[in-house]
Amino acid sequence: MASEAVRHLTLVGAAPMAHFYDSIPGFFHFRECYERLLRTLPTDRPSTWVEIGSFQGRSTAFLGVEILNRNLATTLHAVDSFEAWEGVPQGTDLRALFEEHIEPVASVVQLWPMESIKAAKHFADESVDVVFVDGAHDYASVLADIAAWWPKLKPGAFMAGDDFLMAPVCRAVCEQFAPSGYILCHGWTEIPAPQCWPSWIARKA
Repeated sequence: MASEAVRHLTLVGAAPMAHFYDSIPGFFHFRECYERLLRTLPTDRPSTWVEIGSFQGRSTAFLGVEILNRNLATTLHAVDSFEAWEGVPQGTDLRALFEEHIEPVASVVQLWPMESIKAAKHFADESVDVVFVDGAHDYASVLADIAAWWPKLKPGAFMAGDDFLMAPVCRAVCEQFAPSGYILCHGWTEIPAPQCWPSWIARKA
């Protein structure tokens, strides 16, 4: 697993790593959002990205490949309690799948197998460049994640999240950032039905 000071260097002329996230079960319909956020990361210093809710590693794998291919000195902190919904792997089984799936990009990933609010206590205020909120989707949990992680963002840094069209998520985001404090990014999902499924982004002043 990565340390905050690790730099990731690609040999000149080396072929970029191919994406493999499509082979991992789970959800990742916010690629446009991740690509926008990747463009905000510094290229002249180390940076920190926190992903709240990593499940089996599909989005983590995408981001890890992009970090390596772009030669970013970014540590990706994956925060997940590995307590999923009924009918999918849970606990240590889910964690084992996550670690297996992201093994090719493990050098840039630091795993935090715990609740988001507890993980936030390990980060200094104004130390994080991006926080992506995709953990529990009930209203209280989204509010709690925003409250816990917003102080951790550097001035000018970004918080974003998935599932804006879920009513509890939308309510929490709108209450915290409306009327003009966030933008929406295009997304598309086949579950529960084919439809536009946007993500949200807010910038800390």
